[in-house]
Amino acid sequence: MRMCRTLMAGLTVVASMVIVGCQSTAMTSAKVYIQQNNWAQAREQLLLAVAATPQDTEAQMLLGVAEATAGNLAEAAAAFDAAEADSARFEEASKWRRKFWVETFNLGLGALNDGAYDEAADHFVKATVIDPQGAMAYRNLGIIHERQERPDEAIAAYETAVSLDPEDASTALQLGYVHYQQARWTQAVEWIAPLAGAAQDAGYYRVLASAYDHLDQPDDALLALKSAIELQPEDAELLGDVAGIYLRRDDYSTASGYLEKAFALSPEDNLLGYNYAISLMRIKDEPRALEVLEAVVANDDQFADGWALLSQLYLRADRIMEGQAAYDLAESLRDQ
Repeated sequence: MRMCRTLMAGLTVVASMVIVGCQSTAMTSAKVYIQQNNWAQAREQLLLAVAATPQDTEAQMLLGVAEATAGNLAEAAAAFDAAEADSARFEEASKWRRKFWVETFNLGLGALNDGAYDEAADHFVKATVIDPQGAMAYRNLGIIHERQERPDEAIAAYETAVSLDPEDASTALQLGYVHYQQARWTQAVEWIAPLAGAAQDAGYYRVLASAYDHLDQPDDALLALKSAIELQPEDAELLGDVAGIYLRRDDYSTASGYLEKAFALSPEDNLLGYNYAISLMRIKDEPRALEVLEAVVANDDQFADGWALLSQLYLRADRIMEGQAAYDLAESLRDQ
């Protein structure tokens, strides 16, 4: 009985030696094929090696290279995962994974720059397979979906990118902008508000102000617009938007200050001039309002509302004939 147990133990040892021997032979053959740049044959041997000893992280890493070379990206990613689980092998395996990710990502960039969106998307998806942690591939997928007017898919891709790289402010801001385009005002504010200051881009403040306006938060909208003006103090449209908030509050004195500067910057903008004249009338500066309106209609003699308001000012100034003529012209233009 003792002899039988001893014999069985011996057989176990022999079997183990045979398995190790096969693995060693497979790895040796694989490395020979790799030196010959014959990755197809190397892959076959590496599959044998990994099947025999899955804990061999060198075999796993080389199998990852072979699978990626063959275009089997999911299999390559799994093999790299196994290799990177070994701290001693992590750096080398990660470099190989990065190599294939970069190659695939760059193919996507080239196609994107050529406007071949479907081809670019295919490459970026492959990049996410080889490395699911590569945030930039998801960002570029978001760009493609956005350009192809697939906002929900763009949002999903951007959200993944931001979850992988929370420091990527530009993607988070773009995510907020896509929400804004879809009239999702609350989500737009949630993404843009914390980052607009760091972006130092007046455009994001404009979007933020508009979202606040839709949410009926005029105080926040006003703060966002003023932040935009700090970045672009000579932007007549921004100045006019701020004035519009003050006009709605019946704060005509403050509104007229912003409109004065805006109209000076953009004297061809009839609406700015018209609102400026109204604010001046409300603060009892009708002589200046008349001057502004005369400049407005001189710039555009088809502006019916400008002529109508000007007729009122002429009449108040006892310029009866001019007032009647301005009124008649306004009515004529409106009838056209």
